[in-house]
Amino acid sequence: MQWSDAYRKLTLINLCIILVGILLLNQLASPVFTFSFLIGAFLVLLNFHFLQRKIRSLFKDKYFVGNQFSVVLSFYFRLAIIGIIVYILLGKGIDPLGLLIGMSVLSMGILAFGIIFGIKIYKRS
Repeated sequence: MQWSDAYRKLTLINLCIILVGILLLNQLASPVFTFSFLIGAFLVLLNFHFLQRKIRSLFKDKYFVGNQFSVVLSFYFRLAIIGIIVYILLGKGIDPLGLLIGMSVLSMGILAFGIIFGIKIYKRS
């Protein structure tokens, strides 16, 4: 499976998780909690998008042509920016638990993607 196909499927799974999360939280939680969930999901998916773009730019014709230091540096730079954003948001009254659950959307999406991919491979054999 090519990365572009896998990334597209992973994005679709993540969007489905966000949609289900918003629909459930709209009924079960406060609007602040739901908004916090949405902000957390947006932050983590945006970070993942820029990380995968950076890593893809370092490979040409299946060979690594970049600098490993630049990947690590850009990762920590994005992590610091997200830390500052989270600090500001927590000061503005965002629910920390909603933010944390929203930031776990990517982990849930990767887990779901792995399970779906594993089932497809198991059915083929």
